[in-house]
Amino acid sequence: MFSLRRGPTLRALVDELLFARTAEGRAPRTVEWYRSRLATLIDLAGDRAARDVDPDLVRRWLVRVREGRRHPTRDVTVASHRAAAAALFTWAVREGRIARSPMERVAKVRVRRRVIAVLEESDVARLLGACASTALGSRDRAIISFLYDTGARVGELVALRRDDVQLAEGTALVRGKTGERRLPLGMRLRATLLAYVQARPRAFTFADPPELFLGRRGSALTENGVGQMLDRVAHEARLQVHVHPHLLRHSFATQYIRNGGDPYTLQIILGHSTPTMVTRYMHMAARDAEERHALASPLDHLQEAATR
Repeated sequence: MFSLRRGPTLRALVDELLFARTAEGRAPRTVEWYRSRLATLIDLAGDRAARDVDPDLVRRWLVRVREGRRHPTRDVTVASHRAAAAALFTWAVREGRIARSPMERVAKVRVRRRVIAVLEESDVARLLGACASTALGSRDRAIISFLYDTGARVGELVALRRDDVQLAEGTALVRGKTGERRLPLGMRLRATLLAYVQARPRAFTFADPPELFLGRRGSALTENGVGQMLDRVAHEARLQVHVHPHLLRHSFATQYIRNGGDPYTLQIILGHSTPTMVTRYMHMAARDAEERHALASPLDHLQEAATR
């Protein structure tokens, strides 16, 4: 409880926000996202009232976040901490817990966008070709194919149940931080999944859990398990890049745009609430178009023909 005169402490306010987000049906990972970022602000603020948190305190907090424990923190991570605090105080004002948000006077963090790394088609082909010709290899091939053909997050992949995948309809129901959505499955992906489903009983004769993708011991595959599998297959394929699940998600989105997919549908498939990230994929595809135009410019080719 808190006094009406002093109002809630910052710690109590954060607890209220987490409870509200849970009641709204937000995914556990989203609630944990708020908790982990706001915990460092609570540590700095101590037991002070939420209304006593001023812009200077927030700025000192962001500087501490940027410095990190051992190494400087990336801009995008600092920005995510500020976003969590802005969401907290905006919610608190709307709920009548405080009169004004201190974030109004705290400038947004400037984020220097890094170029998104992607795998080229030849890299993906090498990955798939490096999967063993065994029942377990069919699982690895199905996982890589699913991530590359749907852009699903790794958490959505490991949560997949057998009943979520409808091969005849060509859809898969995934559950992520933005809720449920159905993903379309390409014809080659359907065939790859079917091969894995048929091989699954041979690979895991001692277990039959509802999850689609299983680890070596027959229990549901974990996110770390997917990462370890990708490391192993990438090593077998002799790729000189670190292959991780989100790299396949980026690669899917970029190749989707290159192949003529529209941004609105891509946003739905990826489960993004805003088109911001999709715009970055479009810019990458635009750079590809510039390079291809330099090689295939009709007027340049005409000029070359005139000089021959």
